[in-house]
Amino acid sequence: MSDKLQQCHLIGAGRAGSALAQAMTKVGYQFTWVGSRNAESAEKLAKLIGTEEWWTDFRDIQEVDGFLIIAIPDDKIKMVAATIRDAGVIKPGRTVIAHLRGALGSNVLESLRGAGASGMAFHPCQTLTPESDSDKVFRGICFDMEGDAAACEIGARVAIDLGAVSVV
Repeated sequence: MSDKLQQCHLIGAGRAGSALAQAMTKVGYQFTWVGSRNAESAEKLAKLIGTEEWWTDFRDIQEVDGFLIIAIPDDKIKMVAATIRDAGVIKPGRTVIAHLRGALGSNVLESLRGAGASGMAFHPCQTLTPESDSDKVFRGICFDMEGDAAACEIGARVAIDLGAVSVV
């Protein structure tokens, strides 16, 4: 794993974000914090993936150096991206941001690109339920990606590490 991938962060502790963070942790990725509007979900997931850092308020967001996954509803992504940009926590040239929504392209992350981040849509072509086994749920599936070449390179690496394939 490259150094860039050693630091991962997650916004959204719902089904998709939780399953992906747990699966990534099991193959060696390290998450530094989890952000979610639901404190119980954020705290529970943080414990499951081995971090003590979690928050429910964007005023608590910490620096984003590495790989940030945004796993929230479609209609909130653009606003959250602008909030992250305005917080001044992006490390230009050292931050890769992915959102998991299949219905949207990477253009919803444009405000973060302006702050120096690389971005992509990173959609696992898989139904995720509360019963999904994070050890197996991503094996053999396809992640479709769209975005900056540098971000898609990271996405391809994550997909391979999870036993999946990717297509740009």
